[in-house]
Amino acid sequence: MDTNEIATGGCYCGAVRFEVVHPFKSVINCHCNMCRSLSGAAYTTWVSVPAEQFRYRQGESQLSAYTVSSHVAKRFCPICGTAVSYTDARYPDIVGIPAGIIRPPLCQAPTAHYFVGDKAAWTHICDGLPQFGGESGFEPLFPTTANAT
Repeated sequence: MDTNEIATGGCYCGAVRFEVVHPFKSVINCHCNMCRSLSGAAYTTWVSVPAEQFRYRQGESQLSAYTVSSHVAKRFCPICGTAVSYTDARYPDIVGIPAGIIRPPLCQAPTAHYFVGDKAAWTHICDGLPQFGGESGFEPLFPTTANAT
């Protein structure tokens, strides 16, 4: 996707649709316990976008909300259960979107793995991306060289 190109996305059943302007602020893989529990996967690939680059095209009024933690809220489709967006009160100008619900599929690859200390024991990270962890989840664990692709 080129700069200022619009991507679309939404829930599995199609009741909720959104659009987002590329480029995204970041694309990362998060291994925290919360992301693993909410997704049922080894990690979640997140797209972070400035809030002004994200808007609902349909179904916003149908969304359900769940307060995940003292500062994180999840919005999801009440029909099919797809998580559509996350917001964090500490970063009010950013919207988090699960990468798998964006169409066309992402061309912007993840740049790092976060909360690696929480990763599932059966997960092996071998893509060469930088890894972060520690108490904050954002501390560099060791130097790595990212893939050139």
